[in-house]
Amino acid sequence: MSVKRRTQLMLDPGQHRQLRALAEAENTSVSQLVREAVTLLLRQRQPLPITEDPIWEIVGIGTEAKPLIDSIPPSEDPTLYYMADLMARKGIGPYAEEREGGIHAWEIAPQRYARGEDGRPIRLKGDGR
Repeated sequence: MSVKRRTQLMLDPGQHRQLRALAEAENTSVSQLVREAVTLLLRQRQPLPITEDPIWEIVGIGTEAKPLIDSIPPSEDPTLYYMADLMARKGIGPYAEEREGGIHAWEIAPQRYARGEDGRPIRLKGDGR
């Protein structure tokens, strides 16, 4: 048994009455209930060690290697990649069925890209950029 320190605290009459009743019902002391409550409070308010912080769950998001769409970097047209991801998750557009070969920009965003004579995408004018 550890050494305990005496302390004094002030409770509202209703709190004291409820604690006494709970202590009697649980066959323990008011002091023991207060110690348990303090332990719970301290555990709740103790900051997480930095390695257990939930923020670490987002570290690395976006680093999975996805192939470039027609050699267009995501930084040049992030909306193209957003739309491609959305279509893939919903299984629509060029992602409606499995097929050989890659998906092309003009299939994802025909309002912004056309297929050039050489098979490479051509950015259309007036696409809002």
